[in-house]
Amino acid sequence: MLEDLHLRANVVDESEMIFDVSSPALKKLKFHLITFLECEHFDRGMKLSKNKIVVNAPVLEHLTVRDDYLPCYSLNNLSSLVRAYINVGYCCIELLELLGTKEHANKLFMLLEGITSVKFLSLAAATMGVLEFADDYKLPLYPNLTNLELAVHNNYSWRRLPDLLDCVPKLKTLTLLKDPSCDKNGVKYDFDWIELLREMPSCFSFLEEIRFAGFKGDDDEFKLLKYFLENTEALNMVRIDFCNLTRAKERKFFKSIRKFRTASKLCEIDLFCDTKE
Repeated sequence: MLEDLHLRANVVDESEMIFDVSSPALKKLKFHLITFLECEHFDRGMKLSKNKIVVNAPVLEHLTVRDDYLPCYSLNNLSSLVRAYINVGYCCIELLELLGTKEHANKLFMLLEGITSVKFLSLAAATMGVLEFADDYKLPLYPNLTNLELAVHNNYSWRRLPDLLDCVPKLKTLTLLKDPSCDKNGVKYDFDWIELLREMPSCFSFLEEIRFAGFKGDDDEFKLLKYFLENTEALNMVRIDFCNLTRAKERKFFKSIRKFRTASKLCEIDLFCDTKE
């Protein structure tokens, strides 16, 4: 019986199709869905996808979803899911920002609700971008999740980070990645997420390892790092990978980090700096 399926499809943006994957033996599933967009789609008014993806796979362990237009997902009976990588909506982000529509972005919640049994979850920068434009709905609980990886473009914020932390009570490893390759017209937003944390996330009692990648030593990044160091008592490892750090910012960072109060006495901090003159 089929245990490994990789589905790749080129989809016309105005078509309506249903992809139904139901298999009692499937263990690994990959979607790679690409839409054909006419170059003048913004002028003529692109129709957001009405396609539907249906999955019923009770022993599925690995799920990879890559699509650039975010169809409607109905994921059922994924109780055995171990790993999930979600990279959706890349072609929708600019349109969502232009039109200010949330209806299409809200389709992401259906996808996230179908993978709540997962243990290792990675949300790509495009996915976090769609989440930025979606309504502020309550995110589902992930009771088994121990490893979470989140990426954002520099032009989007970590606005939903507090909500995500509230949904992963047993989190042990967290990776936060800033993607510097997708800056938009030089525009960059501050994180400004700390003020939104009214209560300490329960995962802070279990969080053991944090990795920050793609950081540049900006003030908002200092706030983020400081908050985690001061409030995670079980933390034993922090790795910070800086990108294109100037000498001045490198000196500022080393000076500042020595002043941080750490809640964990056993926490080790490793720094990796890609320094530029």
